[in-house]
Amino acid sequence: MVAERHGQTAVRNILGHNKSFDAVPFFWSQHYDVAIRYVGHAERWDRIEIEGDPALRDCTVGYFQGNRRLAVATVSRDLANLRAEVELERDRVLKMPYELHYKPRRAVKRHGAHVIGQVGE
Repeated sequence: MVAERHGQTAVRNILGHNKSFDAVPFFWSQHYDVAIRYVGHAERWDRIEIEGDPALRDCTVGYFQGNRRLAVATVSRDLANLRAEVELERDRVLKMPYELHYKPRRAVKRHGAHVIGQVGE
């Protein structure tokens, strides 16, 4: 999935859109019966919150800088990890300048076909 997103960004850049890759990173690993998932990016943090019990292979670990959650690791909690990814993605979009994540849509005509596109495309 991350490779697919990288490819989408590369194509946009080939087409001249000058976009950087800024999707929320994630990875997962399966070790026998233990599913480990990580979403976000935390090089440094000042607080960790653990919900559940790592010894029982069932927990969610949040990495924080101040009040901002930077990343989440889960063990055997796939749904919690997906929810964290959605929240981190939403927070990333909300922190973007208004003009970068909202462009009014309008109909444009390209090559004889009507296409709905973004203003400025």
